[in-house]
Amino acid sequence: MARCDFAWSPRLLQCGRTTRLPLRVDTPDVNLDLGSFTEVDRRWSDKQRTLYLYVRAPLSAGDEVVSAQSGSQEASTTIGVRSLEQIRQPITFRETTYPRRWPLGVASTPSTKRGQVLHDLPLAPPSAEAVSFWHNCDDATLWRQLPVAELPRAHFVNCHQGCPGCGTDVFTHSGFYPWVRNHLPGDFKSTCPECGLVFPDNDILAGDFSGAHSDLDPRQSIVDDGFGYVDEEGHLFLFTATYCRDQTRAFGAGVGVMAAHARQLGTGPEGEEARRRLSLMLLRYAEEEVYLAAVPQFRYGPTLGTELLWQWTTTGQTDWASEPDPVAALYRMGSQRYCIDTPYITETLAIAYDTVWPMLREDQQIVERARACGLEVGSPTGAVELVEQMLRSLLQVHLDGGASSNLPRVSEGVLVALRVLQRGDGHDALTWIYDEGPDELRVFTSNDFFPDGTPPEATGGYNNIHTNGLFALEHHLRQLKADQPGAYDEQQFPSMLADPRAARVALAPHEISMTGGAYLGFGDGGGPAVQSPQGADTFHAPLAPRALAWAAQYTADAAVARLHETVMSRQFVSQGMTILDGVGLAVLRSAGTPEHAAAGIVYGDTSGHRHQDLLDVQLWVKGQPFLSDLGYPQSWASRVRWEGHWATHNTVWATVPGVSSDLAGRGRVLRSIEMDGLQLIEIEAARWIQGADDENPSHWTRTDVRFRRLLALLQTDEDGVVLIDFSRVQGGDEHFRLCRGLEGELEILDATTTPRTGTLAAPDVERGEDESLRHTDHRGLAWMDEVEEVAQADGWCGRWRSRRNDEAEMDMFVLRASGAQALTGRATATMGTPESSTYSYRTVCWRVPERTQEMSHFDLVFEPRLGPTKLTSVQPIDAQDGSAIGVDIHTCGSRHLQLRWSPEGETSFAGQPCGALRIDLADKTIVTGTPCKATIIGLDREGVWIDVDGLVGIGVGDRLIINPEGRGRNYRVIDCQAVDGGQRLCLDVTSILGRSRVEKLEGTQLLGRYTVFTRTGYLQGARLCADLRGDTQGIEILQAWNPDGQHTQFELLTTPDLGVNEWGWVVDYVVGDTVVWEPIQVE
Repeated sequence: MARCDFAWSPRLLQCGRTTRLPLRVDTPDVNLDLGSFTEVDRRWSDKQRTLYLYVRAPLSAGDEVVSAQSGSQEASTTIGVRSLEQIRQPITFRETTYPRRWPLGVASTPSTKRGQVLHDLPLAPPSAEAVSFWHNCDDATLWRQLPVAELPRAHFVNCHQGCPGCGTDVFTHSGFYPWVRNHLPGDFKSTCPECGLVFPDNDILAGDFSGAHSDLDPRQSIVDDGFGYVDEEGHLFLFTATYCRDQTRAFGAGVGVMAAHARQLGTGPEGEEARRRLSLMLLRYAEEEVYLAAVPQFRYGPTLGTELLWQWTTTGQTDWASEPDPVAALYRMGSQRYCIDTPYITETLAIAYDTVWPMLREDQQIVERARACGLEVGSPTGAVELVEQMLRSLLQVHLDGGASSNLPRVSEGVLVALRVLQRGDGHDALTWIYDEGPDELRVFTSNDFFPDGTPPEATGGYNNIHTNGLFALEHHLRQLKADQPGAYDEQQFPSMLADPRAARVALAPHEISMTGGAYLGFGDGGGPAVQSPQGADTFHAPLAPRALAWAAQYTADAAVARLHETVMSRQFVSQGMTILDGVGLAVLRSAGTPEHAAAGIVYGDTSGHRHQDLLDVQLWVKGQPFLSDLGYPQSWASRVRWEGHWATHNTVWATVPGVSSDLAGRGRVLRSIEMDGLQLIEIEAARWIQGADDENPSHWTRTDVRFRRLLALLQTDEDGVVLIDFSRVQGGDEHFRLCRGLEGELEILDATTTPRTGTLAAPDVERGEDESLRHTDHRGLAWMDEVEEVAQADGWCGRWRSRRNDEAEMDMFVLRASGAQALTGRATATMGTPESSTYSYRTVCWRVPERTQEMSHFDLVFEPRLGPTKLTSVQPIDAQDGSAIGVDIHTCGSRHLQLRWSPEGETSFAGQPCGALRIDLADKTIVTGTPCKATIIGLDREGVWIDVDGLVGIGVGDRLIINPEGRGRNYRVIDCQAVDGGQRLCLDVTSILGRSRVEKLEGTQLLGRYTVFTRTGYLQGARLCADLRGDTQGIEILQAWNPDGQHTQFELLTTPDLGVNEWGWVVDYVVGDTVVWEPIQVE
């Protein structure tokens, strides 16, 4: 039977708008009755057997019927056409209130705005070019720059095939957004930066959706009607949808530019035209936003990491209002902008409205110019109402879950909207951000930051959103409460800075800086280009200046105040070794301010933008990266197999038979030494997985894979350094040690190499064949080609020469690599050919097959340099115990170092007894003393001190371990006083790991409302306390996991004395726990 049906049609459409109607028929020859609609264009698709009709709604409102007949089959659909004024009126559809505009169900609310309140929020200086365009274009051109809501929006053109013309060569320019586009003014054209072809061939601005209106044959043209172009192989290219996304962003950026420009010009006559144009831009944006509040089907929609053929490609956008739970369906759907951008554009629009408000509320010329552009607005009061309805609609997008951004941006968007509207009745909105929203402000400071002040995120941009956001939240809350005295109760909506870690949040980002401009790369975080030297000095200031200023003002912390003063005076902060034991990051530094060399290691775990970078080591010297992380991925399509994969990091690894997991694991610090000319850290770690227990699939399990790593940064002659890097791997199946080294060429000295087929994954695996591998952990290895096998695993030196800096070289001395096969392979970006990659490394890979019970050793020494070597010899020192190793280093300046390490305990080197660690440096000998143990006999969690019954001799700056047989966390002593029966030690970080409110309790199983970080067994061995002061014992946590984004499930040793809705505090230690301090003896 012949087909004839409308696959999709909009339920509601604004007067005069154009939409696409897909009519599924067997032949394009159909009889149509469009009623009051006007046909703009049509396109027939043989592949979909669909006639796409592009129709414009009438200018008058009504329920319009569109019908079609194909042979004996008929189809019809009814479309509600409404004016903007009608769309703004509250209705109920499927028991849900529309428009989705706060407060819901209110047709109109008088403006409560009394003045300008957002001058405290700075704006970046505007671009002169952008100001010129927005200031000088005519009103009609300005109005057209914001795409209509009916056009789809998407993130990526194509992350797999690249460009229809040159294929993956386009990715040379970027994996995410390589296309060259003009947005001032917009033309909906995308130019390939590699081959120069321009897409699509049709002119959508002229109403050409089919390509039939151009001089080209539409059958041979690349036509994109907004929903994408699909080639003969079925590959999707989203030119128009991604351009639409970018053009919408460009319009929003223009709002910010003109707001900054209007601020610069002030309130005098010279700024009148700037304020009027900014008002027109606000009204234009408002028209689309209030429309989307009533017609959610045209919202941005789901955020997809790659191009994807989904329902709207062949039919139309999903009508979220028709879903079983219409509000839940709006989760992460955004509005005109995608969900992550929504809080940002809300703030931009709020600042712009605050800037023009005095003029907008009384200027008739703005109204007349907007009406000339086709907007339904009758008076300045109506213009103010429309803009405020836009802001209230965006506020509701946040409350509906449509704005899902990096924490705590959603809450910032809500607070800025309430501030600019000057609303004292926003209790429901504040309750939502405190208790229901993604940021959960009631526990944000305690639960979203580790005790050391770092959030569970990648370092750099992602990390700083949390950190900047904490102080922005505090600022907005204080300003809102001051503007609305008595409206928002302090007890109901408390300060964000009451937690003892608040000051640490401001200090932590500065403590992972490296050589004065870079920072320790962790996960997807951005930062200096991984291949290039750092740019300008950053004075250890990764925080936004206003956030650091707010932190100094609101915490009243002396250390934060000193940091702020130092940074503002453009001075560097003097720093020694950094150990952030909550998140698990450490940085070793040479002397100097800033230090000229720094080595960092990742040993913890996070939940956001995490790589498989457990025990990844990075090394910077004089602003030059010698060992670096790839950081932000070329594309989300490449992240899992490449940038986030363990094999692209300078680390060790062990596969686990039958286990395929993107999780890496976590570690802890065993010891550290900090002295003139030398900094050292020793870490142990394990791989953790979830789901190994079939009966308890949510349980975290520590596998039998164990790692040990010792790093020592040694200053040689003058400003020279060496990095001693010893590793141990035990358990699992195959053992690996990977090192990408310095980007450039690698010369193997003292050993021969032989070319080998395939990739580092296997001789029979070609580059990119990452789907059918012996183990999924080999994915990254399957992209490293041009393999060469080194004749011997150790006893040789490799020398990297930089392809970017003629002076940069790094020598790697391979002291020992037991039972390993040594290979090298070319490592280039995976999107495109190796030749089109913007970087090229020569990775060294040591691979030990099937060493389940035996321990593998990988002992290396690196000399990074920007000139001649400072070394005359680097030799291993053999030990009686096979797990132990020593190194003997002589410098050109006659400096002599010997380091002996025995991870399994006491052994002997050349017949001489040696403990766990011995260092002979010049005329000094440093050895580890006998560990001293004590018991916690008292504590104050808010004061961050403990009383112990021993540890005589411990002092300020020493580090101790609490519960060495359990969680084994590391603390620095910042004050020490003798008290009756022992010592009172003030520690560097709080013991509070988070808090949760009891929602359900069944025996030892407690379900807590609010999420506490649990990943990779983080809370195993911690305690749950009923309160912070009276409960000094707590109950041991055996297992903890997050069943969803709002809860934490605890499995406890015994049943807690807690009732439903009572708070439980998760802490690291209690009275009675063991404390261990290992003194360092200098002879």
